[in-house]
Amino acid sequence: MKQLIRLATSAATMAVIGVLFCALPVFAEPLTPEPDLTLRRIGAGDMTAYGHRATLDIWFPGYGDYELDEGSYLYLDYDHSELLDPKDSTMTAFIDDLPLASVLLTSSNAKRTTWRISLPKDRLKRNINHIALKYYMHLPDDICEDIDESALFSTVYRDSYIHYQYKSPLAFIDLPPSDLGRFPAPFLRSSRPAGEVAFILPDNPTVEDYSAAASVAARFGQVAGGKPFTATLHFASQVDNTLRTDRDIAVVGRPDANAFLDQLSASLPLKHRQQDGTTGFVDETGSQIAPDSGVLQEMVSPWDKRYSVLVVSGNGDEGLRRAARTVSTRLGMKTLQGAYAIVTKASEELSRGENAGDSGSPVKLSLRQLGVSDSPANGIGEHTITFSFDAPPPDNQQGAFLDLVLAASPLLDQDRSSVTVLLNWVPVRSYLLKTENSDRLTYRLQLPAKSLRPGINSMAVRFNLYARRAEWCGPLAPERAWAVLYSDSALVLPVGSDKMPLNLANLPYPFVKNGTTSGAYLALPDDPALLTDSLQVAVILGRQALGDSTELRAGLAAELSNEDKRNHDIVVQGLPQGTNLLATIGPKLPLSLEVDAQRALQKPELVLLGLKDAANLGIIEIVPSPWNPERSLLVVSGTSEEMARKSYRALRDRIPQGNVATVAEDGRLATVMIAGDVERPVTAGLLQRRTYSVAAIPAVLLIVGLLGIMLTRTARRPK
Repeated sequence: MKQLIRLATSAATMAVIGVLFCALPVFAEPLTPEPDLTLRRIGAGDMTAYGHRATLDIWFPGYGDYELDEGSYLYLDYDHSELLDPKDSTMTAFIDDLPLASVLLTSSNAKRTTWRISLPKDRLKRNINHIALKYYMHLPDDICEDIDESALFSTVYRDSYIHYQYKSPLAFIDLPPSDLGRFPAPFLRSSRPAGEVAFILPDNPTVEDYSAAASVAARFGQVAGGKPFTATLHFASQVDNTLRTDRDIAVVGRPDANAFLDQLSASLPLKHRQQDGTTGFVDETGSQIAPDSGVLQEMVSPWDKRYSVLVVSGNGDEGLRRAARTVSTRLGMKTLQGAYAIVTKASEELSRGENAGDSGSPVKLSLRQLGVSDSPANGIGEHTITFSFDAPPPDNQQGAFLDLVLAASPLLDQDRSSVTVLLNWVPVRSYLLKTENSDRLTYRLQLPAKSLRPGINSMAVRFNLYARRAEWCGPLAPERAWAVLYSDSALVLPVGSDKMPLNLANLPYPFVKNGTTSGAYLALPDDPALLTDSLQVAVILGRQALGDSTELRAGLAAELSNEDKRNHDIVVQGLPQGTNLLATIGPKLPLSLEVDAQRALQKPELVLLGLKDAANLGIIEIVPSPWNPERSLLVVSGTSEEMARKSYRALRDRIPQGNVATVAEDGRLATVMIAGDVERPVTAGLLQRRTYSVAAIPAVLLIVGLLGIMLTRTARRPK
């Protein structure tokens, strides 16, 4: 009886668990906005204001795509000098030009304290919100000459944050009408911390399909700048409801090849239909579009109204190439507007003519291209404007300069007001703001070779603004002290020689040269699991392509033609399997992988003692191309699929000197310079050969000792 009761109890418990399990939702949760954005979260640090009148400017990302309720606020974590006059020292918070609240800076808040300030809902913006903290600080019995007094300071700490009070339940704000002229919006916008686009290709993609996807993915990498961005690759028959939601989509391919376009047909501005035995897009009049014309369309996703769909297509291969080429150039997209565009040969040549010579050396980047708009500095004190840029490997890093376009108030103290430029936080040059009027002035300053580095660099433009001494003693309107950094300020970065040494530290060179990816070819993995993530390499190359174009050739490694082998710098991705490309070129590499096994192979001259299977590792190496010594080959691989993916991710960061890099399971990266082109590899320990050798010595001595004891005992045994 007791056993029956126990069985019945167990059955009831399992039934309850089963009901609860079945009740769990199987769909992906919607994107949840982040209600609290700290200065730390947006990449800012502690901020200190100095002087009688100082201003701290903070730009917080906006509230994004969801409706706000009342109750948003600013939370300040701050302190200030204990020497301030408590009767005449204040901090005032503004949103844009609207004052919100003021606080006296007294002994009660001199130690680190907090201040919560209500934010009016109707003054908050979706994209970005400007908070200004304006100070009026004095010492007791202060005099006019105390303007440089270091005791006048207040610090706002990086734990300060803005809180957005979202409606509950979350209410999504519809996207604005589709407009190609706003690209890269809405696929990339400041209200999202990261971007993700799923690329949908035909089930049997051609080299033109892969190349179009890689070119567009590289373009997304370029416009994303320092913002995280993910591109994944999928085939039309693989798309399910999970993939359709929670992300933007890019559909690549002709309508007669990509069946996924049929699912979008009802919502697309331009329809496709069968005419005269062929399937293709038709224009507004119902006439079929020419095969050599590209078709670009943008629409709100019919499955998830928070996201958008981009269609890159054409009725023929030339049309598809033209559409992808348009998206992958800056000026190409600037010529478009509206929800769709038909890109003819004439319109493409027009935009190319406007951009004549842009792809050559040197590369010119305006602040506008880097996402920096005209930036004002208002009020007495220090104001810093920062931005980042990717630099190609320059020839000895010489000849780079910045054209700084500024304007400043004619009411500044021109003997003390200045602007300082810092490169990677090293001061480069300072100028006194000597202008007698508010007209623009251009300063050209050379960027020092030792401060400029290949890859990501940071630059800061720091204004120190002071009022004229004669006017300081009287009332001073804040608008008298101002300066503006204009967005047409530009960096000029010369690209180095095509004969730079092959070194992982120089990546993305030579796969990005003269600011463009046009000389590179992505040899994509044959493994479907790795193929999904393979476009991330295109994103990484595009992120460091500073020129106008991110056009990039791509295709499966197994289908790489002899012509492409000879004429391109090639990135090979994947694992060696059977007779694929990686298995074929393995003997030519300094470090290769044994075919169909999880072992690393090294050259015999590098082995000191002993053989050992390698650990689970990712592998990155760069060598002259085995098909054309004037070209280069980059291998991105690993001993497993997961380690190959970690090798992809390692390319996002700067790699130390060497031509071979290994990535450990914990993400640690090690590099070494190994001579290549040795035909016969043997199995050996990977970058730990000396460790294995030393570890083998005690074992050898132990074996020899045991053998000696056995021989001694044998000799003593009576006959």
